[in-house]
Amino acid sequence: MSDVCYRHNAADEQSVLRHLIQCDASFEPPLSSRVSLDQYAMKLARFADRFEAWSEEQLVGLVAAYLNEQPTKPGFISSVSVLPSYRTKSIGAGLLTHCLRTARTKGFDVVELDVASSDERAQRTYRRLGFHDKNNTHDGFIRMSINLSSLHE
Repeated sequence: MSDVCYRHNAADEQSVLRHLIQCDASFEPPLSSRVSLDQYAMKLARFADRFEAWSEEQLVGLVAAYLNEQPTKPGFISSVSVLPSYRTKSIGAGLLTHCLRTARTKGFDVVELDVASSDERAQRTYRRLGFHDKNNTHDGFIRMSINLSSLHE
């Protein structure tokens, strides 16, 4: 494995799609069982802030968030994914931290995300970063949120 470099909004739609396909089975439940990967990649590439980890020309980690609404509404992290072979490198936590700092810089007070109630590994990661359970949402997912004033510089 090569060194990892970090970029913001560099991935095109095809890079996002390839990454989502490679990570599909890692989502609980698989992402393709909930959305069309083609359409989701297009939506993320066009509308989401993307915090990316790259190894050579391969997208190995992605956090996609909607931070383009008025900061009076919570920001929303739509997707967090890291290729399985890169998971022990804290890439996901680093991308999430960069996303949260960017959200705070843009004036957001709160960021939310949904996580499968069965995905305890992801929930532990989010709690370590300062997220708290907000409420149960739908279809076995938990809404978690973080108050950005709690972030350390």
